[in-house]
This record gives sequence, structure tokens and C-alpha cells, in this order.
Amino acid sequence: MLGINKKDILSHSITNENYYINDGRARKFIAATNWPNKDQIARESGQPKNVILRKLDEEENVIYELENYEYDKYYKYCVIYKHESNNIENLIDSLCNNNLINTNRFNETYLSNIVKPTIKEFDDSFDLKFSLIRNKFKYPVIVSFFKENSLIAVKYSSIGENNFGEDTNFYSNLNYKIKEWIQENFNIIITKAEVMEAYRNIFLIARKTPIIDNSQKEIDSFIISATDLRQGSTALKITDENDLPLIDSFAKLTDKFENENDKILLLSHIDSFLDEADYNKIGLFWWAKFNDTRGHKTQIKVSAENKDYPHSSGMKKYCQLHFHSNNNLNRNKINYVISKIAEYL
Repeated sequence: MLGINKKDILSHSITNENYYINDGRARKFIAATNWPNKDQIARESGQPKNVILRKLDEEENVIYELENYEYDKYYKYCVIYKHESNNIENLIDSLCNNNLINTNRFNETYLSNIVKPTIKEFDDSFDLKFSLIRNKFKYPVIVSFFKENSLIAVKYSSIGENNFGEDTNFYSNLNYKIKEWIQENFNIIITKAEVMEAYRNIFLIARKTPIIDNSQKEIDSFIISATDLRQGSTALKITDENDLPLIDSFAKLTDKFENENDKILLLSHIDSFLDEADYNKIGLFWWAKFNDTRGHKTQIKVSAENKDYPHSSGMKKYCQLHFHSNNNLNRNKINYVISKIAEYL
């Protein structure tokens, strides 16, 4: 896209699209900068986004600060893939040397399609960033190649339906194009990771994990949607007591059974349903401590849901993770959940 004005694109995105940065994250962004008198400016403004817009007009380096922030920002959705290469770092170096990846993060390219990403290395991953433009909004997409396993995570934000245009399968098409770009440029095959199967196993293990001394479990569930072997559909939202409606009510009824065989039979049916069901959606709470939580456990609410998308060979499925909005969510917390899922893949 020739003649693009980065400042205009970023101003438009900050002003009009909450997915880019909301007020809570704008405050955190301002707090992380080295701007002089930033506390006074923030108090006078009242609107943290206005502070960023004002600084964007005054200082050129704010563009770079925002671009750098995009690596760490909250992304609502994520799809995980697997690859079989044992030399991803060498492949990335080769693409950088051949100018297929932009290594100059001070000169990021904004484009309307999946062409040339920018790269930033972290302790746990190499993150490619595609800076896409849709309807004058900036829409960054992060592709994380993890160092400790063979996983690739594609992270992206929600986008208003009015920005879909004619692309009603925007998210699935985005994943397909990213996958194509990786396979073509890295010359590797990537496949979908069985995230729903991993989530199913995590959910079933968490249900059977006892609570000790009223302590908070590391993983809790909040919703499931499943189809049983007879194609019956079930959608259950976990109660405040961490019970599955009906299912756990029936299980608790067995405490009053006088016949032990009847009790064993009903509990066996419940276990069979949960073990054999075809899950369409599972929601889990993950609890963990992070550097920015001052030693306290923080809750990360993430659901996994199977999505259909049209393909030349028929309808296909992919599993999309949904990180439910939270001002404290960032790259570190998103990658924590991915690392835990990786243990079950």
C-alpha cells in the first residue's frame, strides 16, 4: 500500500476500534512509557486514549512505541498449529537474510495482505507480526514460533462485522492465508494441533482433582457444549459451586442411594458420557501467579471452540481459543496457557 500514513492509520485505530487498545490498556501503555509529565497529562486528560493521540501528534517515536506494544498486547483469539521442523531458528534466519521477514522494527511495513512480517525474538518464542490494514484500521496478527516445542500460535483480535466486507469467513480465511504463507516460505508442513482433545483431557482431569484445604485449584471449568453418542446435544454452564447442572446433581443424589450397585451404575453412566462425548466447546479458568500480579494468583478465562469453515473438499474444522477480555491479559499470560495446553498435545 503506497503512500500510507502510519500516524493516520494508528490515530484512526485508537479512536475508533476498541480491539486495538481500550482505556484500561491505554493506561497501562502510558504507564510503561518514558514520557515526561505523563502522570500530569493523564490526570488533565481523563481519557488515556486522548493522551496517546496527543503524543502521537507531537513525537514520531510514539509510532514505534505503539508498534512495539502490539507484540505484547491482548489478542482475543488464537489457533495453534504443529510443525515437524527441528531447525525453525535456521529457517527464520534464512528468511530474514532473504528479506522475506523484516528485521528492522523501526521501519515496519503496513500492508493489506499477508506478505512480509516483522520479527521480534523473546525468551520463549520468535514472534512474527503481520501489520494488516482493513478499512483504514490497523489489524496486527502475531504468529509465535515456540522454542521449546513444535507449536505455532496465530493470535488475532476480534473485528466488527462491518469490517468483514464480503469476507464473511474472515477468521478462518485469515488462518488459511497465514498457514499458506508459512508453508510456502518455510517449506514445511503445518497441521492443526488437537487442542479440543487436549482441552477435553484437561477438563476431565480437573474435575477429578480434589480441592485441598479450600485452596484454589489451578484449573476450573465454566462451560461445556457436547454431543453424545446418540447425537444428543448438551450445553452446560458451570454453577458458582463449580458443578455441572443436572450431571453433578445426579451424582450427588447417589449419596442417598441405599443400593451400592445402583450408585456405581449411575456414576458409571455419568463418567461414560463425559469421557465419550464429542466436545464442541469447553471453557476453563486458569489460575497462576505472574510478575505483574504481586504474588497473587490471577484468573485467565479461556474457551476452546470448534469452528467450521468451507473448503474445496468440503467443510473443515479448526479449534479457536477465545481469551475472554481482561485488562491484565497480555502476551505472557496468553503464552502461559498455550504452554500448559502443549503438555497435553
